[in-house]
Amino acid sequence: MLCERDEATQELVLSDSDWVFDTDNGKLVGPNGELIVESETIYQGISPEVRLMMLGSFTISEGGKLKVVGTRPLVIAAWGGILIEGHLWADSTDERPGPGAESSMGCENTGTISGSDNMDGEGAGGTRGGKGGGGGDGNDGVGANGGRAAPISSLPEIFRGGCPGGKGGNLGCDGGHGGGAVLLAAQDGISISGKITMGGHGGRAASAASAGGGGGGSGGMLILAADGLLVDESAVILAKGGGGGGGTTGNGIAFPGKSGNLSLDTSPAPGGEGANGAGKGGAGSGGSQDSSGRKGGNGDSGSGGGGGGSAGIIRIDLPAASSPSISPTALFSPAYRP
Repeated sequence: MLCERDEATQELVLSDSDWVFDTDNGKLVGPNGELIVESETIYQGISPEVRLMMLGSFTISEGGKLKVVGTRPLVIAAWGGILIEGHLWADSTDERPGPGAESSMGCENTGTISGSDNMDGEGAGGTRGGKGGGGGDGNDGVGANGGRAAPISSLPEIFRGGCPGGKGGNLGCDGGHGGGAVLLAAQDGISISGKITMGGHGGRAASAASAGGGGGGSGGMLILAADGLLVDESAVILAKGGGGGGGTTGNGIAFPGKSGNLSLDTSPAPGGEGANGAGKGGAGSGGSQDSSGRKGGNGDSGSGGGGGGSAGIIRIDLPAASSPSISPTALFSPAYRP
């Protein structure tokens, strides 16, 4: 990637403030307005297109936060080094997916395979690095059987974000959005002592009478590619799935699932409570080894809860002769892959 282009010289340091980079228009906006950075869109041979930011070096200082938004994944490529002391944020929100999430390649069936009834099932969790949790079943003739989560994609691995959760049945609400995709590449190495998050959002709670909860969105994708990698004891690197939304019975009030970035640790995002005996949403992925979302609760007297979203993917790509230096107290969820 770097050897095909002229050497970049811009030394970009983001400190003590919140910054937003939009992968659609390439604009970086901070506390004093727009800061010009060199970037371009590139085609990776399969959707989606990627926004490439070329730099001499890149730093997010302690107290700084870069929020990445837009429909394209982000690649930050540095001829020098990359230092993350602050927070690199590529999570989804209630309003929009993370950058490069919910691609038509790999997410076309995620979380939306219906249950065995004629009605749509309660939403299953989004599938990405693991399998999303299935939606809970309804009971007493109220609501449908739960939706089944899509299998893990058999397509070749592409650089993209997470997948959405399925919509709740019987006029239920939408599932949560998937987390974003970021690739950090540096010739002189990457050092991380801060936070990198790309969590899926929680599924929405059912709002119609006797409706099913939406599934949680899956976590996104992070790739760290460099000649050397140092991950400090204080580092937190997360791509957790969101919790599923609760179902309803009658006109009771249910609650949405929590976002995968709710807590900056490895604990799973909780599912939302159901109303009046309806099913609770399943928890999103959590821990370092388990990448699957949890099944939504069945309704004792109403519709089921949405399934939890699966974890995303965290990948480390170093030369064969190099080994990463990773503190045993650094937090990863899910566990990183070589």
